[in-house]
Amino acid sequence: MKKQYLLLAMLFFITITSCTGSTSISSVLEQAEKCMNPRSDSALFLLEGISQPEKLSRNQYALWCLLITQARDKEYIQHTSDSLISIAVSYFDKTHNDFRKAQVYYCQGRVLMDLSLFDQAIVSFLKAEDFVQKSTNYNLQARICNQLGDLYRKNSLYDKSLIYYQKAHSSYVQDDYLMGVAYTLRDIGIAYEYLGQLDSSLYYLNQSLDMAKKNEWISLSSSVLNCMGNAYADMSLYQNAIDYIRTSIGMVQDNNRLYSLYYSLGFLYKKMGERDSALFYLDKAINSPKLYSKCQSFREYSLLLYQSKDYKAAFDFNEQYLFFRDSIERVSQFETIKEIEAHYNYEKAVNEKNQLLLKQKDDEFFFLLVVIGMLILLFIVVYLYQARLRKKQLELHKKEQDLILYNERLDDSLLEISQSKISLVQKEKELQQKIEELQENMKIIRSLEFDRQQIEKIYSIKNEELGQEIAVLQGEIKEKVSSIKSMKQKSNEFVRKYFEKHYPPVKKLYDKTEIVTKYSEKDWEGFDSTFNDVYPDYIAKLNKKCPKMTENEQRYCCLFLLGIKTEKISAVLGLEPNTVSKYRKDIIKKNIPGGNDISIDDFLYSIVQNPFYL
Repeated sequence: MKKQYLLLAMLFFITITSCTGSTSISSVLEQAEKCMNPRSDSALFLLEGISQPEKLSRNQYALWCLLITQARDKEYIQHTSDSLISIAVSYFDKTHNDFRKAQVYYCQGRVLMDLSLFDQAIVSFLKAEDFVQKSTNYNLQARICNQLGDLYRKNSLYDKSLIYYQKAHSSYVQDDYLMGVAYTLRDIGIAYEYLGQLDSSLYYLNQSLDMAKKNEWISLSSSVLNCMGNAYADMSLYQNAIDYIRTSIGMVQDNNRLYSLYYSLGFLYKKMGERDSALFYLDKAINSPKLYSKCQSFREYSLLLYQSKDYKAAFDFNEQYLFFRDSIERVSQFETIKEIEAHYNYEKAVNEKNQLLLKQKDDEFFFLLVVIGMLILLFIVVYLYQARLRKKQLELHKKEQDLILYNERLDDSLLEISQSKISLVQKEKELQQKIEELQENMKIIRSLEFDRQQIEKIYSIKNEELGQEIAVLQGEIKEKVSSIKSMKQKSNEFVRKYFEKHYPPVKKLYDKTEIVTKYSEKDWEGFDSTFNDVYPDYIAKLNKKCPKMTENEQRYCCLFLLGIKTEKISAVLGLEPNTVSKYRKDIIKKNIPGGNDISIDDFLYSIVQNPFYL
């Protein structure tokens, strides 16, 4: 340790003595910034060695405020004031240096997080994100996005949290920072767990674990294993969860983390119904120095004892739980007040007498709730006993009624049997009569069957004759269709020649090698004039039939009717080919309800009546 401080002192001395005056300070600041990432402790040492930094120039002082805030943050020193970073923000926000703006707003967000001003922190990080996007510092981009992911997760906005974790991961990949990549894979897995997408969660957690194992990052491996245990717990695979948490325990380097893992094991064993194991680990977790872990452990321990009907012990542990819960609330209140005093100079507004009265009222209210609860429980027990007794009486009465009813039904059945014997003879006579009727009906059926066969023969002959007639008609239809196609082709050729003669620019539309551009309004006037000569009143009829049609759709119909290809149509209309291709269906769909079976060809040619021929 002494050697380390000696080296730092030598570094500081060399830096200071290498230059003089303002140049010396600039060198120190530059050197501190250079070693910020690899050796933040050295950077902090250099920065703290500058005496009376407030007497520096505005630029140097603002940079010093930024760098020392950054160095303290990297050294995990709790921020207790936002005064220094506020100076840096105020200065650099007025400059045109987007990277510095991103830095100061990121550091401001980190400070505000330590001050528990999370809403303000989010605003600072969002500003930092806006400015860092204009730079190529992927490491800073990743850290900003990671902080936003953490904040949104703390505010239960898991969808947004996932988005920012994914952004952080992408930036770390671009920065080629493997540890950052591994940690963001873990964070993505955690976000998916909170979203209930457990398969995705385990996928990313496994990726993070593989990287941690490969690079021997024991702390990360332990953390990921704990997260995987939580995911399996959410899937109700408690044994799997326990196995992962046990493995995590064996890798823990910070003993304080053990107690939260003991609590997790105790909770899981409780879920599995293994009382002794649950009590064993909860007993360990109770010794946690962290109030939250201790509080929750007492709570679960109390519930287990209550389930075991050890009410006295359960009551004692519950008292401990309530005590630590109140302690957590008091600590939380104290820290909040302390932060407000230190950073915003708010006056204390805590009245100890009122707090005591409030606690007394809470205790009285809790006692009243317990008494009322016991009375309600006693009432429920008595009510259930009476209800059970009434139910048994009703069941007995019902059985007696069922027996009486059964005897009555038995008497009725005997009477019915006697009557059935009398009617049986009558039914036999009726049956014989029906058999005779059936025989007569069979004769009629055989006669009808013969008639049916004759009708089928006649129908078969007629069907063959009809098939021959249909074949002849189909041949005639094919000849007429072929003739119509030929006439249509000749008509199109005529139209094309007419257009090329009276409006020469149209030749480019028919020529595949020619390049065409978007038509001007003058070009369209010439085109429309020639088109109306060929197809008088066609455009007017088209607009009347399709009032919802746009100008581009109308021009598409005219060009399509002339046989112009889609590529040429899109060029003269100044549209993408895909957009023009969609017109074929959109025109029918928009203007002809129920016209799904109509093609654009048939639709457009149906409007052509008595085309003009020269």
